[in-house]
Amino acid sequence: MSESKAMKRLRKKLENEVLWIYICYILTSGEKTTHEIKSVLREKFGIKVSSIKLYSVLYRMEDEGLIKKIETDPIRYSLTSLGDIEYRKALIYLEEKLLLLKNQIGK
Repeated sequence: MSESKAMKRLRKKLENEVLWIYICYILTSGEKTTHEIKSVLREKFGIKVSSIKLYSVLYRMEDEGLIKKIETDPIRYSLTSLGDIEYRKALIYLEEKLLLLKNQIGK
């Protein structure tokens, strides 16, 4: 059975437009290189992201103070305390919305 356009849009939104949430999750286990982040995105979540897109998201996250760039060779990224707080807030927000949607089933 093929996937509907609506499901494709939902998947795109949840996988590409909020990539920062996945990156925060990945960095909760410690510092990672862009290659390591990209590998986890693909292997654990099935998200294939271009290097350009990943660097763009990492740049914005660093600019917002969610992550910190560690100048090593290769460059590594770590989650800041603000990043951890925002990640947890995002999870709570998503859980609340999902619960509201689930509670409407059968009503």
